[in-house]
Amino acid sequence: MAKLGITNDFISLPLTYSFSNSQQDHPFELYSQSLEQNCKDLLHKKLDIAFISAVDYARHSSELLLIKDFAIYTRGACKCALLVFEENLLNIHRVAFLRNSQYQILADLVLKEYFEIESEWRKLDAPDSIAQLPQKAPIFFLDGNSAIENASIFENHLDIAEEWSERSGLSYIHQLLAVRRDTAISNFLQPLAFAYETGMKALAAIAKAHAATHKNDWEYYYSLLTEIFQYRPTEVTWEDVQAYLEYLYYHGNIDFIPELHF
Repeated sequence: MAKLGITNDFISLPLTYSFSNSQQDHPFELYSQSLEQNCKDLLHKKLDIAFISAVDYARHSSELLLIKDFAIYTRGACKCALLVFEENLLNIHRVAFLRNSQYQILADLVLKEYFEIESEWRKLDAPDSIAQLPQKAPIFFLDGNSAIENASIFENHLDIAEEWSERSGLSYIHQLLAVRRDTAISNFLQPLAFAYETGMKALAAIAKAHAATHKNDWEYYYSLLTEIFQYRPTEVTWEDVQAYLEYLYYHGNIDFIPELHF
C-alpha cells in the first residue's frame, strides 16, 4: 500500500474522513502527524504522498510535485491563525507562541508587510488551559486546532488569514498534497477524488462527530467546512500560491522563488 501522510487538523477532515473511517477501499496506509514531519518523511521516502505546507514545498520544490486537483485553502477569516491581545495592536513588540508553524510565519509576514511591525517571537510551554495564556503573555498567537477551538473565548483578536486576504487580495493555502518527483500518481487520483466527493456529502456528519469530543457546537464546525474552507483549487488558487511564495522570499523565509511543478 502507498503510505499517505495526513494530519489531525480539523480542516483536513473532508479529504481524509472516508479513509480514516474505512468508508471506502483505498490504496493508502495512513500516517497522521504534522505537516512538517510529513514533508520530512516524504523526502526520506518514508511516505509516498503527503499533505504539506506551502513553505515546506518552497524549500524542497526541486524534489517534489504537487497534485493539482486537491488543496485546502481559504479567502478571508478562517479562525486558524489568531493574534490575541489586550492592548492596542500597534504596541506589539513581543508575541508569545506555542509552536513553530506555517501560521506563525504568515503572522510575522503580515505584521511586517502591512503593519510595519518587527516583533520578537517568544516560544512558550503549553499551559494546562489555553484560557491561562493571557496570564503568561499580553499578546500571544494561536493557530491550527487550538485557534479554531478557542476563538470564541478571546474578545480581542486579529484573524491573520483574514488580514492576509483582505490586504493582499490573495487566498491562503493551508495544505498542499505532494509526492516525490519519482512517484507515479495515476493510482492515487481516483481514490482521492472519491474521498473528496464522499467528504463533501458527509460534512454534517463530520461536524457532529467532531463536536461530540470538542467544546463547540456542531453548527460552528459545519459552517467552517461549508462556508470557509475549500478543497478543489482553481488556476487562480495556484496563482495565489505563487504570489505567496514571492512574499516568503521577499521576507527571507525561503532562499529563492520556486516554480510550481505538477
